[in-house]
Amino acid sequence: MNNVKSNFKCSKTFTRHTLSTLASLTFYFLLLMTMCGVAAAETDYTNEFSDVNSGNCDALSALISNANSRINGNINVNSGTLNISAANIRMYIGRSINVKANATLNVIDDSLISHDTGYYGFNYEAGSYGTISASTIQYSTRLSLATGNNNVYFSNSTFRYNQYQGIYVTASNVSITDCTLFQNNDQGIRVDSNNVSIIGCIFNKNKDEGLYITSTDVNVTDCLIQYNDDQGIYLEATSGNVNITNCTVYKNFQQGIYVASTFVNITDCTIQSNGINTAVEGIYLTSTSGNVNITGCTLTSNGNKNINIESSGNNVLRNNNINDTDLNLYVTGNYDNDIDTSNRINGGVVYYFYNDSSVSLTDVDDVGHITLYNCSNVLIKNNTLVTNGDGIRLIASTANVTIDNNALNSSNYYGIVLSSSRANVTSNTITSTDSTAILLSNSDDCVITDNTVSTNTANGYLGGIGLSNSNDNNISSNTVTATQTSGAGISLSTTSNSNTIFNNTIDCSGGNGISISVSSNNDILNNTVKNRDNSGLVLTDSDYNTVQYNDLIDNGFAGVAITGDGSHNIITQNDILSNDCSGYQYGGVSTLDSSTNNSISDNTISSNAINGIYVASAGNFFSNNTITSNT
Repeated sequence: MNNVKSNFKCSKTFTRHTLSTLASLTFYFLLLMTMCGVAAAETDYTNEFSDVNSGNCDALSALISNANSRINGNINVNSGTLNISAANIRMYIGRSINVKANATLNVIDDSLISHDTGYYGFNYEAGSYGTISASTIQYSTRLSLATGNNNVYFSNSTFRYNQYQGIYVTASNVSITDCTLFQNNDQGIRVDSNNVSIIGCIFNKNKDEGLYITSTDVNVTDCLIQYNDDQGIYLEATSGNVNITNCTVYKNFQQGIYVASTFVNITDCTIQSNGINTAVEGIYLTSTSGNVNITGCTLTSNGNKNINIESSGNNVLRNNNINDTDLNLYVTGNYDNDIDTSNRINGGVVYYFYNDSSVSLTDVDDVGHITLYNCSNVLIKNNTLVTNGDGIRLIASTANVTIDNNALNSSNYYGIVLSSSRANVTSNTITSTDSTAILLSNSDDCVITDNTVSTNTANGYLGGIGLSNSNDNNISSNTVTATQTSGAGISLSTTSNSNTIFNNTIDCSGGNGISISVSSNNDILNNTVKNRDNSGLVLTDSDYNTVQYNDLIDNGFAGVAITGDGSHNIITQNDILSNDCSGYQYGGVSTLDSSTNNSISDNTISSNAINGIYVASAGNFFSNNTITSNT
């Protein structure tokens, strides 16, 4: 029996010495080959690393380091420390690297762990330890990090081409520093655990988000997040207490930062050119977010909005520079936010008023943005809005509101928008807006008079002055010139009823001069519409409107056209002259489609191309019109 024990001890000693000697000989052989300029051969292994333990880990570390290896088996570090240094390792498909509790795996000194074919697993299990430094991990399923308490430290390494995430963090108290996450097929890093710090990392060209966070107490500092195929940073509704500091978020395909969570600080970040092809935002706060602080950030040329706050409240914006986007700052749904004048839009001051019973903003020459929600006793007068600003938005404000004699310079997205509001909008000059120059939505009893709108580029019905579902408004003595594309000079749509359109001048515009759609009982009186590329006045599916004393001259199509199911409209005592009809079988007046029971009387219809009156629908009434010189 003693001889058996003795032989067993000798066998263990022999095996340990043999492995140590073999490793030493291998090392010196490879070193000699390298010194002689001969490339090291690749060594195949199967089960040699299936049980790395405290008894063999030194020898196996020496065997695999400074060498090229191909492993058709698992690397299981069950105890002890496996050090992989300056190694080039190829793992077979379906194999895995597993670091168990209380065991340590260090990958250092320009090591490369890759695949032979397919993907392999890489797991730091709960309670394990290790370091990945100055090395590259590629073509794994993902590096799964389930050990916390700063047991594992990743630094200055690259995680690329992995099947899912580059790194998947499910343990708390983890630090990842100066790493590059490149072209992983899902996120660069996904964080599903608390107390994680990500510092100085680069997230580049990952196939989903750059960084995806579902947990709390996460700090992201000094990172570059760029060219990812979805959002740069995505904060799930389950996350919170996230700090994003001094990061650059650049040219991600979707939003730069998507926030669906609460208690988030975004500080001193540069957020630029995200969502350009998808018309989304630099920073997007959703309805599940709130208590977000955005401070000291620069946002430039992101999609269609730099900051979009949608049904999200209790947010604070301070000292942000917001530039060169269609809508630089847009708030909707929940307006209970703290946005002060330290913010700038294209150099202009941001004015944001919420539940204010007395607002006076006068004689300011560098306004970038004005939003008023549920405000009363408002005077906005003699101000100049900067180029590429956001214009003036008035929401749910109905008591004693005046917007007078303001100049809205080139390329404000909106000019003046009234939503569920009542106001007097007078003597404003609005130049080159990208959307409707003056828009009333669900707003009644407003006075819109003596305003000048020029070179507006809006598409659709709502061009120069537009009303949608708005009633009993007075639109008078305004001048609308050079509205481009398909925007109308003045438009009423979506059951805008009982409005008065009086004494307006519409000259040289791209769409219809006046467009009335699905709206009734409006009076269109004494307007001048000329030199349009389309029709002078079009009534579509609209009833009981009166069109009287208007001059409709030199329009591209018809002077007046009644289309759809329009009925019981009165077209009387208008001058309808020299309209081109652009080769269509239209005339000075055209009744089209199923329009019926309309009265066309006492008009002067002269010098129109093709027809004075073109009738393509039955049941309309024509009387006492003067029709001359139409060809």
